[in-house]
Amino acid sequence: MLRAAERDLLTLQSMNPQAPEEAFGFHLQQATEKALKAWIAALVEALLARVREETPGR
Repeated sequence: MLRAAERDLLTLQSMNPQAPEEAFGFHLQQATEKALKAWIAALVEALLARVREETPGR
């Protein structure tokens, strides 16, 4: 997911300054959304790993 966010940022950086504002906003929104999803997924994985470690009988 972070790689996808990075691609959106690279697209944003390489866009023609004459491009419509909506195009910049779209790629910025997409990059932000994908980065947040990756962060949430990593957080959930870390929390689940901790629960598994602390749960007896697993």
